[in-house]
Amino acid sequence: MIYILTNGKNIKVNDIGYWIGVKGHHVFVNSELGLYMDHMKGKRKKHGTSGRNDLRANPNAPADVFNVDYWKKAPPVL
Repeated sequence: MIYILTNGKNIKVNDIGYWIGVKGHHVFVNSELGLYMDHMKGKRKKHGTSGRNDLRANPNAPADVFNVDYWKKAPPVL
């Protein structure tokens, strides 16, 4: 979904999580993509994984990300 930022600059933004109500600071893993892959940069890249504390429950997701084997093995916090 594309939406317009209301900061007076009329910028169109395609947000991968906005339309399904993704919450949190790590939108990639909390979108549907998080069911299939991780996204690492910064400390996540250094550790080779995101932490489970990056995950947020999303009732609009097609599946529960907390039930994915990869995320069950991820460290609780980075």
